Parts: sequence; C-alpha cells; structure tokens
Amino acid sequence: SPHRSKTMMLAFVLGLALPFGVFYLKAQLNVAVRGRKDIEDATSIPILGEIPHKQHGFDESKILVSPQSSDSLSEAFRLLRFNLGFICKDAQVIMFTSSMPGEGKTFVSRNFSQTLALGGKRVILIDADIRKRTQTKLSSKQSREGLTSYLAGSNFVLDSLIVKGMADYIFDLLPAGVTPPNPSELLMSENLEKLINELKKIYDYVVVDNVPAQLVADAGIINRVVDATLYVIREGMVDRRYLPEIDRLYKEKKFSSMTIVLNDSHIEKKK
Repeated sequence: SPHRSKTMMLAFVLGLALPFGVFYLKAQLNVAVRGRKDIEDATSIPILGEIPHKQHGFDESKILVSPQSSDSLSEAFRLLRFNLGFICKDAQVIMFTSSMPGEGKTFVSRNFSQTLALGGKRVILIDADIRKRTQTKLSSKQSREGLTSYLAGSNFVLDSLIVKGMADYIFDLLPAGVTPPNPSELLMSENLEKLINELKKIYDYVVVDNVPAQLVADAGIINRVVDATLYVIREGMVDRRYLPEIDRLYKEKKFSSMTIVLNDSHIEKKK
C-alpha cells in the first residue's frame, strides 16, 4: 500500500466511464426529433426533403433562393421541388403547416414558392394564417386588404388584392387582410373554393401558408381545397413522442397527400 497500479487502472476506467455516462444521460433526456431516422422509425409518412441547418443568427425572414444561388440550402429547395413533382405530380394547390409555431413553415413556404417560380412557373403565395399574418408582415408592401376581404364577400376585384413586384420576390402574394373576429367561420365560406378556382386559372401553383395544424381548426378547414400538404417539422424542436400523433393524421387522411419536410436538419452529421 498504496497500490499505484490499481489506482491508475481505477482512474483510467472512471475517466472513460464518466464521459460516456454523461453523453448517455444527455441522449436519454433529449426527447426532441433528432433527425430523419426518428421520423422514419415512428411514422409511415413520406419525407419529401430536408432543409439543412442554418447558422445561428440567420435571418429566416429573407428570401434565400435566387437564380445565382448554388449553396446547399438552395439546392435543398430545388430537390424539394423535384420530389414534389415526383410524389405529387398533379398537385397545383400546396399547403404548408406544422405542429406548432417556430418550426419554419413560413420560411420554407416562401423560399419554396421562389424555387417554383425560378422553374418558370407562375406562382402565388397565400397568407392563410389570418391570425398572425406573418407572410404579410414580412412583405415589402403592406396591405390592409387581402384574403379576408375576398372571403367576406366585399366588392373587391381579385387582381386588386394581389401584391406583385415585391423586392427579391419573383412570385405574387395574396396578403392575409384584416384579422376578422371569426377566422374559422370565414374560412368555411364557399368563397374560398371560388377564390382557389380563380387562382388556378391564372397560376401554375397556388401555395398556401397555413396555421399550425394542432393549434386551431383552420388548417383542416382549408384542406378541402388543397392537393398536397407539406408538414414542416423542425429538428430539435418537436417531441419525438408526438410523432405517432402526426402519423395518425396521415393514416386517417386528415390532410391531402401529406408529406414531411424536415427543417433545420443537421445533414452533415449523417454523412
């Protein structure tokens, strides 16, 4: 005594075990979606594509995709466009939704609209989140009139409600309009079908930025005029124990041609 060799061996074992124990405990406590595999293991929903992780401080209010951009983020949106044409070939009205706010559906929907327009298509983005009006607030041309004006049956010519020629946009925008006291009831109006039918005559694609599906009924109400639903999930945000509930929406066909877009994906870690 002292047994130096035994002490060194014990210290060596503890030095290996403690870090592994910390990492294991951290992994067990992390219940958020960690990547594509978590979604594939818990659901049967097709994954349309992955939008890679953005650096801290990145401004998601910006239009990222441009004719000159060739970075991984822009290429991910182009791949999303290709996959949509493959999986939902005839989809003309495309709705974006998510489980909760902050998952990036507004960022994804506006950059996806830009990507469709870069392919030579006529595209209009509808701000159907008439409660928060995020797309409308981010546009360079604010307007008090928009979707709710048309749905309310006001005497507006549709073309006068559409905002065109915005900076960095090569697609058109139908703003949300004034927030009504009865959003869900207004969206149930037959004027919504009339609006979508009119827009389908003018545009190749009608993209609808909707509210999170689990917060209010609006997403389900608008689904009746939709051809395809892109359900945005942000990696590291949604509790993966909730994925079976999202899968239930798919199996019960609550949303038309539902696919998943994994946002903020750390793709580089999977290579």
